[in-house]
Amino acid sequence: MSNVAAALALAGIGPERTMVEIWADPAVMRNTHTIRVEAAAARFTMTIEGVPSEANPRTGQLTPLSVLACLRGLTATLKVG
Repeated sequence: MSNVAAALALAGIGPERTMVEIWADPAVMRNTHTIRVEAAAARFTMTIEGVPSEANPRTGQLTPLSVLACLRGLTATLKVG
């Protein structure tokens, strides 16, 4: 299970009921996550495409920003959300 799938499972219906498909397509230039939610009250689909880092294409431009946000969250006295 990927880290995205694990986070969604923990935030949602749990790892036992969360379904994951992993596809590898060498023609795709971005790390893409498509999240589909089907529930009694709502249904939605969201796609996220990570832009590779120019300095290191094996990681995304969002990765260092996520690390900084995590570090700020550890030291913040106020959290929103």
